[in-house]
Amino acid sequence: MAANGIRREEMTFSGQVQGVGFRMTASRHAHHHGLVGWVRNDPPGTVTAEVQGSASRIESWLEAIEGSLPGHVDQIRRRELSVSDEFDAFRILRD
Repeated sequence: MAANGIRREEMTFSGQVQGVGFRMTASRHAHHHGLVGWVRNDPPGTVTAEVQGSASRIESWLEAIEGSLPGHVDQIRRRELSVSDEFDAFRILRD
């Protein structure tokens, strides 16, 4: 899974995560932390992201999101994926 200290995760955020600038916040912090991947709104009111980078940067990214939007995230479901070379930046996928 993790290659050269790099990992890739899919995360689904639930709570009050749509209509509050969550995707923009996630993107801004991803750029700041040097992460690649994407974030999108999902129909049931959740937000899904795929993020790739070092484990410590991913954890710092999560802390930064929660610090920017306190009380909005109730739960994060996380799943590790195989590292990919398909990403060259972090993008917001539009509905």
